[in-house]
Amino acid sequence: MRDWFRAVGLLLIPVLVFGFVAGCGDDDDEEDMGYEATIDDFSGYDSWERVDYVAYPVNMSTLGTAHAGANEAYVRDVFMSSDASMSGGEWAEGSIFVKEVHEFDSNQEPDWGSNGALMGMVKRGGDYNPDHGGWEWFLLSGDGSSIEARGGDLMDGACNSCHAQATDDYVFEHPASYMLESGGEVDFFADGAMNWERVDSTYGTDEFLSGAHGDDTEYSREVFRRQAGGVAKDGLFPVGTVLLKRLSKLDGQGNREYPEAGGFTAMVKNSMNEWEWFMMNPQNGELVNRGGDDVMTNCASCHSQATGANGMDMVFSHPGLGN
Repeated sequence: MRDWFRAVGLLLIPVLVFGFVAGCGDDDDEEDMGYEATIDDFSGYDSWERVDYVAYPVNMSTLGTAHAGANEAYVRDVFMSSDASMSGGEWAEGSIFVKEVHEFDSNQEPDWGSNGALMGMVKRGGDYNPDHGGWEWFLLSGDGSSIEARGGDLMDGACNSCHAQATDDYVFEHPASYMLESGGEVDFFADGAMNWERVDSTYGTDEFLSGAHGDDTEYSREVFRRQAGGVAKDGLFPVGTVLLKRLSKLDGQGNREYPEAGGFTAMVKNSMNEWEWFMMNPQNGELVNRGGDDVMTNCASCHSQATGANGMDMVFSHPGLGN
């Protein structure tokens, strides 16, 4: 009997050894799923660094209809977590970006509307979604309290395929920039005076004008906004915002007349911290001047007073602008 146990024991040794080795092999082959985010990782995202705030038509070449990119009523607000960093051309594991897509209600408060969404992207790394940079995509509830959907192939892979066009490891360049093309500026703004939303109309003296824009003359001042999404939020107007001020009067026959140089003045938000200014004569279709603060110093100097109760982000207060 003792010999039988001894023989069985000798037979079991290689089996046990093989099992142990095989077990070790399974552990070594286990996938590394990287950083797995929870809803807590998105908590307070709106206090993170705000890396972009844009309106139509910014990013149209890449957005198309995604993120309501073709809808003039919607804006896109992008935030980056404090742990997000890049090294060697890749974002570090645990880097998180959140994008708000929304329109505004009648009180200029954010409204998710029918095309709004709160989206997130997290760098999982490891073996997760290896063909698409290790990113996981998220759809969050509007109040940020829950994860409604997530995955490496969210939206049937649309997130992957679109963000693969970004040169910065699946993250598009932020902040964005926008520049109105040269040529045809007067026609562009003339169309605005006919078709854009009029957000203000004033006449007579104004304490901040000091003679500018027809102050204390017979001319009236009308302000037009190109996009319904051109609304100030958290102290900033979105990149791409276009505003026009028309200075004019009607003669006895109802024909519109303009002053010699500044019948049209306009401002376009080029980047998160920079506006471009325009001065035009619609009477003869002439562009008098355009440029940034270094060119249009008088415009910038005056509009820098648009702070506090007077306005924000270089724009004086007007009904409907949220400032």
